Amino acid sequence: MVRRRTAVSLAAAALVAMTPVISACGTPHAGAAAVVENETISVSDLQSRVNAVRTAQEKSPQSAALIEGSSDLTSQTLGTMVVTRLLDRVAKDAGVTVTRSDVGQMRTAMETQAGGPDALAPALLEKYNVAPSDIDAFCRLQIQAGKIITSLGVQPGSDGGNAALNQLLAKTAKTMRIDVNPRYGTWDAQNARLGATQEPWLARAEVAPVRGA
Repeated sequence: MVRRRTAVSLAAAALVAMTPVISACGTPHAGAAAVVENETISVSDLQSRVNAVRTAQEKSPQSAALIEGSSDLTSQTLGTMVVTRLLDRVAKDAGVTVTRSDVGQMRTAMETQAGGPDALAPALLEKYNVAPSDIDAFCRLQIQAGKIITSLGVQPGSDGGNAALNQLLAKTAKTMRIDVNPRYGTWDAQNARLGATQEPWLARAEVAPVRGA
């Protein structure tokens, strides 16, 4: 049995309730899973990300449990892809940057916490549905969110940090065109998520600060 909340303790910002305000106004463009401003997230790109996770899950000794526990993987993945673009806008507005060095430091710290490089990939796959090829992107997202929270004068990982980030994301999302294909869920304004899904990294991740964060 997979215990999805007992994997590696991440060196990252707590991203509780960080999904942006998304409007499901019908299919924005043919072949699009979502559109963020003028950038299209294509159905093929979304499926490629989903397939990478499924392939890794199928290779795991716990494949059946992992697949069963991620039945909403497509919607979760799309939510994460939208969040990434929204965070990029917020970071740009706040003058926040993430360097390769930042990512390397975090990955090394996470590998140490997980018990070594070979242990990190299965831990992230189990807890956050992160494919091995997306580990650096995962690190970047966490660092970016942490730096944005810090730029607001709040401690990353705190309840106040989570709330401040969520408020900023929601405020920024309202100024952007963000349309999601209803095929992947209906926007739940009250819970700030697509339908009943929740992005895998919306769990509290205890923070080990990254230099410059």
